[in-house]
Amino acid sequence: MKVTSYLQISSGVIRVWDVAERKLTRRLDCSDYGAVNSVRLVPGDQGAPGHLLSGHDDGQLVIWSITSARVINLVNVNQQFSNILWCIDFSDEYVAACSEDMTITIFDKEMRNAH
Repeated sequence: MKVTSYLQISSGVIRVWDVAERKLTRRLDCSDYGAVNSVRLVPGDQGAPGHLLSGHDDGQLVIWSITSARVINLVNVNQQFSNILWCIDFSDEYVAACSEDMTITIFDKEMRNAH
């Protein structure tokens, strides 16, 4: 797998770098959701640009478009109260998110809760 980008996270900003060109390609401002605690790059189908998932201090899971650097969807992982979202992972069918209260929430690819 050829690495073409690198993610740099600080506070409420995600920076996407082109490794080969050594240039900053995107700056994703997500300070409205608190600090960025986790990110996952989701590849697109058949070489198409994918999405970026980011987890935040306020419990939000943010889905970003790689090409436009815009938010596609906001998912409040824990509906009852805000907990820091620490970890995100995905498979072909599901997205899993783990929050500070030690819960793991599973979503299907349409981001519907799949418990």
